[in-house]
Amino acid sequence: MTAQELLAEQIELIGDSLAHYLETTAPDRLNWQPQLPGSAPTRSALEQVTECIAVNRAFAALLRGDVNVPSLADELTPTSPAEARARLQASCAELATVIRASNDSLFERLFPTRRGQRTGKGLMVGAYRNMAYHSGQINFLQILAGDGEFHAPTTWI
Repeated sequence: MTAQELLAEQIELIGDSLAHYLETTAPDRLNWQPQLPGSAPTRSALEQVTECIAVNRAFAALLRGDVNVPSLADELTPTSPAEARARLQASCAELATVIRASNDSLFERLFPTRRGQRTGKGLMVGAYRNMAYHSGQINFLQILAGDGEFHAPTTWI
């Protein structure tokens, strides 16, 4: 297995896990934004998945060398877990396709981002980390809403 195949596979698996967390969130909590005294504004589970879709699409575009890179403002928030899963899986597949087709030189190549220069490797791993982070955030929203079950995806067992 190549490093590219491993990264692509893991991106697809964590995307599936993120979709699973969303699907196991109570329907009345999908758009919930808990207001916590003294905290920064929070985002709903659906908004967090929207960010992941946007990041995956943007990183895929950067890695392809596209001139027009999509942004979060280009993504509409899904209205259901099914829509979110479909769009998230499509964004993961898009990024995974670019990674699988890349050669090793892409890992160290520099790409301009809104946070400065990042390596191709940083973009690939960054997309994974972003989805892993938001999986935990959605699980935390579930806990705050009173759901004490850890909704581990079957792919984690």
